[in-house]
Amino acid sequence: MNILIIGGNRFVGKQLSKELVLDDNKVDVFNRSGTGISDVNIIQGDRNNEVDLEKINFKKYDCVVDMCLYLSTQFNLIKDLIPTKVNYIFVSSIAVYYAESFGEYGIEKKNIEELLKKTDINYKIVRPSYIVGKGTHRPRLGYFIDKLR
Repeated sequence: MNILIIGGNRFVGKQLSKELVLDDNKVDVFNRSGTGISDVNIIQGDRNNEVDLEKINFKKYDCVVDMCLYLSTQFNLIKDLIPTKVNYIFVSSIAVYYAESFGEYGIEKKNIEELLKKTDINYKIVRPSYIVGKGTHRPRLGYFIDKLR
């Protein structure tokens, strides 16, 4: 399969890329830093820039995993680029269940889910809680443990 990961230069994206490559998939990663694991094709660009998004041929992918979609404006830039035959996986957040408690982050993720439902995109939504593990870039677990003290 041809798979595009949008974002994916952080902890979860690197792990996902590794697993997909090990499973003999062709993986491209689109991110601002232009970094990724070996054996993936890197497309450097900013998802907030329409010209950078034009570097991506969305028609060639069987699946797009969007790991960093956060704002409605970002969604509006890509919604018409994703063909209906492509499996689009939006990595949302468990924060949508408690949107007001999580502030702007939860509200924005919830808004994007609602926007997706109004399209013809063949989408799936994944709602992870917070991510903890070796190489993670956000110290969320420590934050929550400190709040409990």
